[in-house]
Amino acid sequence: MRVTVQFVDGERLEGASEAMTLSKIGFPLVPDAGNNELVWVSLTAIKYVLVHTGNVQAAEDGDPRAALDLPKVVIRFHDGEVIRTYRDESWGQDGEGFRLRTWDAKARMLTPTLVSLHAVKGIFFVKEWDSRPARDQLSSNPGVATGNRKNAQKLEVVALAAEAEDGVTKLAGEYRSRLARIRDEKLASGSPNEFATAVRQHIVRLLIEDGRSLSLEQHQRLNDLVLSNAFGYGPLDGLLLDRSVTEIMVNGAHDVFVERDGRLQKAKQSFRSDEHLLEVIRKMAASIGRRIDEATPMVDGRLADGSRINAVIPPAAVDGPSLTIRKFTPLLNSLTALVNQGTLSLDMAVFLQHAVLGRANLLISGGTGSGKTTTLNVLGSLIPGTERVVTIEDTAELQLQHPHVVRLEYRPPNVEGRGELNIRQLLRNSLRMRPDRIFVGEARGAEALEILQAMNTGHDGSMSTIHANSAQDALARLETMVLSAAIDLPLDAVRAQIGRAVDLVLHQVRRPEGDRKVTQISEIVGYDGGLPVLRDIFRYQSADGRFYPTGIRPECLSKLEFHGVRCPPEIFEPKVGEVAVMSVSQ
Repeated sequence: MRVTVQFVDGERLEGASEAMTLSKIGFPLVPDAGNNELVWVSLTAIKYVLVHTGNVQAAEDGDPRAALDLPKVVIRFHDGEVIRTYRDESWGQDGEGFRLRTWDAKARMLTPTLVSLHAVKGIFFVKEWDSRPARDQLSSNPGVATGNRKNAQKLEVVALAAEAEDGVTKLAGEYRSRLARIRDEKLASGSPNEFATAVRQHIVRLLIEDGRSLSLEQHQRLNDLVLSNAFGYGPLDGLLLDRSVTEIMVNGAHDVFVERDGRLQKAKQSFRSDEHLLEVIRKMAASIGRRIDEATPMVDGRLADGSRINAVIPPAAVDGPSLTIRKFTPLLNSLTALVNQGTLSLDMAVFLQHAVLGRANLLISGGTGSGKTTTLNVLGSLIPGTERVVTIEDTAELQLQHPHVVRLEYRPPNVEGRGELNIRQLLRNSLRMRPDRIFVGEARGAEALEILQAMNTGHDGSMSTIHANSAQDALARLETMVLSAAIDLPLDAVRAQIGRAVDLVLHQVRRPEGDRKVTQISEIVGYDGGLPVLRDIFRYQSADGRFYPTGIRPECLSKLEFHGVRCPPEIFEPKVGEVAVMSVSQ
């Protein structure tokens, strides 16, 4: 069925859905924008959902409601909007919302509507429309029921004009900006109840400081308006729901960029001011249990859907708040998907599948945004369900499709500088958790020593990623990281341990066209002149845009066979008409 989702921040999203209720986990929707993948819309972000079933009551002439004589209902929302509607056989609470019918003046029909309980301030049952104050009569009025549509439109315009001139609305915008600059633990607690209580207390204080006097109703309305966007992300909500957007970059209130199909483009969305952007950043930080202020001007974390956020505010950010969101996308969840996208060839996919099943230790290298985490996710999904996997990450991004996964995540120190749980501590603890395999989201520092020790002490089949410009640079960086953990280790011992631990290195790049390629799958041969020497098993040739086997059978095949996995030998041989490419790189 066709549906229209109305969000609490005023935005709308068109799409299709088979759901007829609002559940605690949200509302399932296949949006028109993007690639038609199913998404779940957060319940707290929904105001109401219009369900266009195509079989609702309509009439060519006159008003169908007059003949039906339906009971009248007034719905008042927290943001101040009022809808005058009707009850019928579909009326009632179902799940996390109410089912009712609203009048579509343009289509002249009663449309089934799901109203979110989180957005509703009150529901009033009335005998006649004039039993409510005139300012509540925004959606319809007695003139509609009698067919006098001209009077109805006139009354609605007057009501909307009065709403626009309302000083409380302007005051709410001013107070939202001022609240964004207040340092308060409760405003960053992550608890919706604590946040709402703190906002109300600060509003009382601001009113006293400004010498303003409001009636009880105006005061309540001011609270509702300030909190109306408290749990949404304003201009970013639509971009977060757009499945075609893989990354969002905010360089200030009026400079929002997105990545689509690997290419950057400027988005039409913008923020009212830097204070508005700061408010959204603080809201995101609070939702993940982090804080951001002048004392702690940087935050890195993971949203509920798995997307990773990084925010920097003044004084660290010279030109104003900056926000980067790398969205989690489950689109590429199999080797077949990677092959279809052109990230690697079918022969490479077959080899990697056997390498994972045969418990080869893998290191995935590449630059930012090259797809390392996606590849790690895909390879992790190939692990047999009988094995126990422990994942360790700075910000939890891995979403392994595996039945037995324990996820560990870095915890930053608190405001007193205590309570930090770094990757090295988590990795050491994971060795006591009886893991069959250990996945480290990214090797960044001294924990590289523990990664190598895990690979060399019975945890075959472990994997990690590392930032590097090439596979050779990845091993050189790994060497430096290990030495930073224990500077008294002999260099030859470190290199020997790397050679024994890492079976295969995959290097992945993002090309200028936006597509991602695994440019080489290699194994370590040794060291020459202090540099690692790799023997390539597969390579990508940018000249013709094709993947080639080098004709070399990797030495790790014996390890795979020990674990009962036999790799088909034909995948390593050049095809008819192909010439084996150079296999050794340094």
